[in-house]
Amino acid sequence: MTDNELAILWLDDFDFMSYKKKEKMLELFLTPADLLYKDNFFDKSSQIKQLLSSEEYDIMLSRLGRYYAEKVYDNITNLGISFTTIYSNDYPECFKNIDSPPFVVYYKGDKKLFDSNAIAVVGSRHITSYGKMI
Repeated sequence: MTDNELAILWLDDFDFMSYKKKEKMLELFLTPADLLYKDNFFDKSSQIKQLLSSEEYDIMLSRLGRYYAEKVYDNITNLGISFTTIYSNDYPECFKNIDSPPFVVYYKGDKKLFDSNAIAVVGSRHITSYGKMI
């Protein structure tokens, strides 16, 4: 796994950040891997603080570094979950051609199925009151 892939996996672990915030965060750095280094992170702290609440910033800061990123990787793989990132060589072509492609695709099973016709059901992680009612 490359440092860019590890950094994307780390960034994706922050559920409080929307896709757009993650995208803006990545735009601040030359490479995703630069996110993992405190010096780089501190150099961009004023811009990062414009994207996040102070609590969110503190959470990111407390989990900053390669050590935490590797823990995220270990937690995922220990559950038998595989993944590919937008920076991986095996990232599915079908995702590259959509607006706002996911930074990370998590999966179990045969990743060759990404290359076949498929139907997907996409939903929110948190159900709305309307969703409960329906």
